[in-house]
Amino acid sequence: MKILIVSFFDLEETTPRAFRAKSLYKTLRNLGHEVEFISARKNSKLEKNVKLKQPVSKIRRLMRSAIGGVLSKSLPDGKNFFEAIKLIFEIKSKYVDLTISIGLPFTVHLATWLAIKSNRLETTYAVADYGDPYSTNPVSKKPFYARGLERIILKEFNYVTVPIESSAVAYENILVPAGKIKVIPQGFDLEADYSKNYKKNPIPSFAFAGALYKKIRDPSAFLDFLSKIERDYVFHIYTDLSNSHTISILEPYISELAGRMKLHAKIPRDECLEILSRMDFLINFSNATSIQAPSKIVDYVLSSRPFITICQENFDMNEFIAFLNNDFTSFVEPNISQYNEINVARKFAQLASPDAPKKGDSVKNVFS
Repeated sequence: MKILIVSFFDLEETTPRAFRAKSLYKTLRNLGHEVEFISARKNSKLEKNVKLKQPVSKIRRLMRSAIGGVLSKSLPDGKNFFEAIKLIFEIKSKYVDLTISIGLPFTVHLATWLAIKSNRLETTYAVADYGDPYSTNPVSKKPFYARGLERIILKEFNYVTVPIESSAVAYENILVPAGKIKVIPQGFDLEADYSKNYKKNPIPSFAFAGALYKKIRDPSAFLDFLSKIERDYVFHIYTDLSNSHTISILEPYISELAGRMKLHAKIPRDECLEILSRMDFLINFSNATSIQAPSKIVDYVLSSRPFITICQENFDMNEFIAFLNNDFTSFVEPNISQYNEINVARKFAQLASPDAPKKGDSVKNVFS
């Protein structure tokens, strides 16, 4: 089968959407399919040794915010619109059996839709892979027409795939019928064993790896709590230090937790797993919205280290203190067998089975 994967991120970038693309690309090829990958950021270079940005002046910050606000209210995905729309020029004269458009940003689906409508892409089946709906995501501003645009574009796709069951409910708000939504987890290679790396650290050391957001994954309450603990520890944070929103969250604690909070630029996934496996335990900041779930849970399990989930509004301080004292009796390791990347890739391929509705077939009650 000929498969096209369309993504904003390159295969080697450090983000869950890039992990999704890379796993599918590799595994579908290993299963014998002819797979082509197209990215808006083809051959992007990984950031290494990125230093924490110095705070910008208030005037420049206001100017950036104003420009970003105008773009976000006028264009899908704001400034990302211009980068993702380049995909249109990459998708030309393509004839495939299955197209997998990997969203975030949403403009990837827009570009794929435009390629189909302009006949630059002829595909028997089209799948829009999502986390949660673009138009209802609370993290960023949207143009007034976002919901209507999303409805129009999703009409062109046979299926919408989401990684967790609770995400499917969110699509009721944009009137996507249940029959078009398929739950397919994130895929991972579950064979790696990092357990041999761990040795107890002289000073309690724990880590978080991933993105931080003010509205849905804010660590401020936890950092406030850490600042009140009068003992030695080292909290390592691996995140995007070039992101101004992330910096605005962490900046107030840099001096307050000096020496006890260490900030690191995000690094390649394999390297990150190696580092996480040497920590005493790990921190998972849960999302404020139930329709999102960080894929890092699988990575944390693969690292072989226990982890504690911290809610931004409230969390069990006693459980954390127990972890700090090397007491992990409360930890129950999740079962991650459903994330086997071979099974995940097969589920995507099955969406193009002979029984699936083909492009152009009528679907009753798709939208009201």
